[in-house]
Amino acid sequence: MDIVFRPWQAADLVGGTPCLDLVNTAGGRTKARDSERLPDVEAALDWAGLAGLLDDEDAARLHAVAAHDATTAEASLAGLRDFRESLHGFLTARTKGCEPDTDHARRVEAAIKDAVGLARLASAGAPGPWRIDEDRTGLDIVRHRAALDALRLIGSAELALLRACERCSWLFLDRSRNGKRRWCQPSTCGNRARAQRHYRRRTAAPADP
Repeated sequence: MDIVFRPWQAADLVGGTPCLDLVNTAGGRTKARDSERLPDVEAALDWAGLAGLLDDEDAARLHAVAAHDATTAEASLAGLRDFRESLHGFLTARTKGCEPDTDHARRVEAAIKDAVGLARLASAGAPGPWRIDEDRTGLDIVRHRAALDALRLIGSAELALLRACERCSWLFLDRSRNGKRRWCQPSTCGNRARAQRHYRRRTAAPADP
């Protein structure tokens, strides 16, 4: 898998909810999952802050933990990537109306159960019914909070809005007015698809006599 070193930007968050944005931290210009944008724990923490899974204080503490415990950091990153790929497989099957792979379903279920086991009821005014505190989970908090978001999505009416980009492997919630969104981003996959159609039309046109 190719490693992509590029700072995270808000425009990269096209999934519509954090667990889908996590799924979209891998994959390139095609359906192949051949591009990695979480090359290390630091990149994962930066992404999690932008995606709303970490506040600034949590992120600062976890960056310090990662700097002082490389072994734990690597294990945490491996767990996050494993959950990401299992969730991708599970949800991609849903977009096709298929039963998910048994192993993907088992791993997603296990991750959600782990997260729920660590969660506490949130206080009034919180964005969801559950919260997971950093002091109970350490560097694994990103995976656990993403798993709680996946639980919320899977059990919500929004799951009917789940779509897969027609060109790459990214997933998103189609909240467009007409419900016909086809691309993760019109400026990337949309432009590439239009350019490819244009090229095919030109090469298929008969040559001038």
